Amino acid sequence: MGYAPPEHAKYAPLSVALYAFLLLSSATFIAMVWFVPEASIIKFQDPFDYTLFRSISSVELLSSTALISAMSLKEILLPVFRTHQMIERTQDPEERSRHMERADVFICHASEDKDSFVRSLAHQLRKEGLYVWFDEFTLSIGDSLRRKIDQGLASSRYGIVVLSPAFFAKQWPQYELDGLLEQELARGKVILPIWHNVAKGDVLAYSPSLSDKLALPSTMPLEEISLKIKEVVSGPPEG
Repeated sequence: MGYAPPEHAKYAPLSVALYAFLLLSSATFIAMVWFVPEASIIKFQDPFDYTLFRSISSVELLSSTALISAMSLKEILLPVFRTHQMIERTQDPEERSRHMERADVFICHASEDKDSFVRSLAHQLRKEGLYVWFDEFTLSIGDSLRRKIDQGLASSRYGIVVLSPAFFAKQWPQYELDGLLEQELARGKVILPIWHNVAKGDVLAYSPSLSDKLALPSTMPLEEISLKIKEVVSGPPEG
């Protein structure tokens, strides 16, 4: 989802040019008053009068220039700074994954497996440039858990399912898995299983259809797991 800078941002170069012109004009006038008495429209009979005028005028002009400079800088830099902030937020991976229309992968897992494996996997996938639907990246306080998860399931291209003893024992991961199975029935390969502290017999007892799928073991280095997932995500859709 692209980002269009605010309308006022395009006027920043013109404002900078105007600001530079004001500074140059003020500096030129000060130099004329200070160094070239003949340039002044006021004629002085007493050299002391001119010296006093020159000092007062310089202070006044410098004060005015400083005020103009401060106001100009605020008008110039504030919209530019705000634009930069918005672009930075858009470029941040967590912000992108929160507002994106379609994630590359949805991570279906039990919360008990976050510390030992899932969180590290999610961060590694982001390093590979994938858009990851992961609850810690996507959910914020006050969100409807069911609604957000349904949106994530519906909008993600693939679902990484981390099968573990904790996964088998909980109902909520099963809810997510059911959603991914429906997606797979409708549009082909969706589920990418990872076995975490389980063997084939454990998966077979839980779901014969899942045990038939080629899975990655969580004991494999995270970099290799992420690259293999990226290969699937980056390739053509499989029916």
